[in-house]
Amino acid sequence: MLNSEFDFTKQEYHDKEKEIHYKDNIYKIYWKSADIDNIKKEIEQLQQEENELQNKLKPYQDEVKQLKDQCNEHLENVHTYNEIKDSCQSLIGALATANGLTIVQMHKQLDIKLDD
Repeated sequence: MLNSEFDFTKQEYHDKEKEIHYKDNIYKIYWKSADIDNIKKEIEQLQQEENELQNKLKPYQDEVKQLKDQCNEHLENVHTYNEIKDSCQSLIGALATANGLTIVQMHKQLDIKLDD
């Protein structure tokens, strides 16, 4: 882990401090003096660390995308199933009306469970 310019606990190398008042709290922040070269070096190190972390995340991001695609496919299948089921229920209703039966009676006559 990289040394941060800011710290919330005073160390012997800290030569600057500041109090920040926020929502009825007082925070003391301590940091060491820094020159531009050290800041640039730390930025480069942070960018390198970010790249390494992004590379470690890549397999998981790919897996999440694959799972999302699978989920979308399942949702499309459920939608298609529901459309087919609704169409069948309409036909059963029309058959029941044509035969002078209730929908429950038509289900029994067709040997279809009501929870199908």
